[in-house]
Amino acid sequence: MINTILSYVLYGMSGFFFGIFGSRLGILSFVRLRDYYRQNHKQDYRHILFALVSLIVLGVCWVIFPYYFYQKTSLGGAIYLGTLLYYFRLFRSRDRLSPTTKNKRKRS
Repeated sequence: MINTILSYVLYGMSGFFFGIFGSRLGILSFVRLRDYYRQNHKQDYRHILFALVSLIVLGVCWVIFPYYFYQKTSLGGAIYLGTLLYYFRLFRSRDRLSPTTKNKRKRS
């Protein structure tokens, strides 16, 4: 009984910590892809390579690793996806609320 409870606690903790790691990488990849999309005038090989790497990281963070993790432990996989969605939603709400006036001149 105690072994089962401890296993579930450890699975939940591992899902949470892996979710934090995956959300950080996923958000950084999302920002890189968004910046690449907004600056579409740069079509050299470095920007395309960075975009491909970002797509691969997003695929691993959002599809492959959660599926693999869920196959090993359903509780850890569910907590991983919940943590990933929470931090991504938190990033999107901060991104929507933050002013994008970096290039605009301030009025005196």
